[in-house]
Amino acid sequence: MQAIIMAGGEGSRLRPLTCNTPKPMMKLCGKPILEYILEWLSLHHVTSATVTLGYLPHIIEEYFSEGKYGDIDLKFVRETTPLGTAGGVKHGLPAAEEDFLVVSGDALSDFDLSAAMQAHRLSNSAITLIATPVADPREYGLVNCDEDGRVIGFNEKPSWRGVTTNLANTGIYIIRPDILELIPDDRPFDFAKELFPLMLEKHITIGTYVDKGYWCDIGDLESYRRCQTDLLNHKVKHISVPIHPTTQKDYQIISPSYIGAGVRIGNGAIIGPNAVIEEGCEIGDYARIRSSVLLSDCYVGKNSRITCGVLSQGVSVGKHVSIYEGVVLGEGATVEDYSEILPHVLVWPHKTVAEYVRLKSNLKVGEVLGEFFDDAGICGTVGIQITPEFCARLGCAIGSIDGVDRVGIAYEQGNETKAMYHAVLSGLCSTGVQVWDFGPLNGAQMQLASSLCRLSLSVYLKRDDACVIEILDSYGLPCSDETERKIKSILNRDLFVRCSGENYRDIADLRHFKLVYQQELERFYPNGLSGVSACIQAEGKEDDRYLKDLLVRAGGIAKKLPLFDLSKDGRCLRCIDENGNEYSTFATTVLGCRMLCRQSPVIAMPIDTPISLIKLIQSNGSDCLIYGRKNDRSARQLAREQGWLRDGAMLALCILSYMKEHHLTLSQCMKEVPVGTVCEGEIPIVCGPSEVMEQIKEFTRLTDGGALYESKSGIVRIWPAKNGKRIKLLAEAANFEVAQELCGELQGKIADILDTE
Repeated sequence: MQAIIMAGGEGSRLRPLTCNTPKPMMKLCGKPILEYILEWLSLHHVTSATVTLGYLPHIIEEYFSEGKYGDIDLKFVRETTPLGTAGGVKHGLPAAEEDFLVVSGDALSDFDLSAAMQAHRLSNSAITLIATPVADPREYGLVNCDEDGRVIGFNEKPSWRGVTTNLANTGIYIIRPDILELIPDDRPFDFAKELFPLMLEKHITIGTYVDKGYWCDIGDLESYRRCQTDLLNHKVKHISVPIHPTTQKDYQIISPSYIGAGVRIGNGAIIGPNAVIEEGCEIGDYARIRSSVLLSDCYVGKNSRITCGVLSQGVSVGKHVSIYEGVVLGEGATVEDYSEILPHVLVWPHKTVAEYVRLKSNLKVGEVLGEFFDDAGICGTVGIQITPEFCARLGCAIGSIDGVDRVGIAYEQGNETKAMYHAVLSGLCSTGVQVWDFGPLNGAQMQLASSLCRLSLSVYLKRDDACVIEILDSYGLPCSDETERKIKSILNRDLFVRCSGENYRDIADLRHFKLVYQQELERFYPNGLSGVSACIQAEGKEDDRYLKDLLVRAGGIAKKLPLFDLSKDGRCLRCIDENGNEYSTFATTVLGCRMLCRQSPVIAMPIDTPISLIKLIQSNGSDCLIYGRKNDRSARQLAREQGWLRDGAMLALCILSYMKEHHLTLSQCMKEVPVGTVCEGEIPIVCGPSEVMEQIKEFTRLTDGGALYESKSGIVRIWPAKNGKRIKLLAEAANFEVAQELCGELQGKIADILDTE
């Protein structure tokens, strides 16, 4: 028997699943629909099949590149222009010599084709169509027959009032070759709308073969999911899908479910019933997936819930996400932590739903990014929130800001940050801005680069607990809220500037900037360091080696103590004096401010500076300008001149120079620092931060930029994080233990309020 398979449709009702995949190649329990169809044809001795192609034809051709499936020889015919169902069949089999079978490339069935062919031959019909009884005839083209099974009319998707039969036309036909002569060559022509009425008009017999077997026309998203459930429950006679039994190990799989090769499942996860998890998927701890389909290489985070949903290839779902009935996520889409997607919402390929978003409508154009700026910058997990695609778009957004002409970029050493840096770099270049490439630097060095070079903006990528992308202004400080709003607006609306090929600019290579930075360090010990004993160390090998050499070249004596230890990003400094006493970053910053008070009547500090430090500056006769607020330009300009307060190496050299000038040891210098310390804390919130700040009024007082909690043992500053997802705390007390206890006490009070809401 010869067959022709109509596989050229776009599958528009299956979008977003079919945006990048032709409908016949959509997988059902591990195999494409078309493969199941070929298995079915093989059971009924079909030896050759012509496949008509239209939408994304190369994907089907490449999958069946050998031109054969089992005992079936395959031939592929492309339609360059739409020809309709009948026109496509004639185009694929223009010179058929014997009766042939026509089947759809998007339907699954176990009908007895051999019996249908035999009935066709006995009836001498020109065409025999296979019909099947359906429960709800309103969704199908219906076939009206006489008592001998001859077609007398058709009824296309009637209302209940117009229903006269429950026999649906399955689109499976057995056709006599001479009927092709009725089909024109030069225009689209349809079986049901044109050929069949023409045949009835000419009194050409159309017969029917009624089969009550399984048939599912996979025409929409619900039928696609339902068909897989039917496979799992053995409703298709000739298909056997591996069924995993219920297990009670580290995770639970409830039968019937299909688990593909290489699937990784976390502890406490529950899969099924009626779940399909394709190859390469990863399911996090305590996730729950029921009556859902996950195509290959999906990731589902810890404690997420997916019910009656469909995830296309490469979808990433963060932790504590809820996905409800009828939700479909297109290829490569991302749903970030704590988000919720309401029933029947469709998300198109490669779109992002941000953290804590409750998505109510389809996401097809733009992004739902939410508030992605945090206090430290743009923070996220590589591969979830921070991806090369996002970084490229971020670069486009920064380069598209009016007035931005020169943009610097650097990264902390590491494979992840380097990959994201290249993506941001590409996005920047596409807008035509001049890019200054500083290569690998630490954070302190990048601050100085931004400040010295007077760049419009700078991008710095670093790796902490997560990937962090900092946007710095021309003063080397975190960019203003206004700049952040511009970046978010351009990203959310895709308002990117694009330059033509001839307007791309050369990238300025500033990878020698470390030499400039090292020269800058020499300004902080103008009289050398002869006779001063110390050790300066940094985490980066290159920086560590240079700082140790610098100390010796300046005349210092290298010893283990006192020790000046730089943080990973080079911005913070902690010390251990010659007696082994340790001093925190806060203590060394206080010392630096006290030293600066002797030189400057005004000191610039960030908005989250501890109150005790501001009071210390004022008690030493200096004023304090705060940056991080609106209209803070003068504070930012001053901070540029006092950048050494935010650079651990520079601060260390200032302290060493001060020790030499005043003939002091480090412990003697630290005696000038008032006793006191700070402890930071935070509380995750789901409700709005304004609600929390309103609720805590009963035991705090409002201040500029937050609230203040006061007790006999110390004070705690309270303010919402920039992304609105946490409440931040900064406790100040006589020692760290008291500050820590005070911070914990307030965390408990706020948590109790949130629990009662």
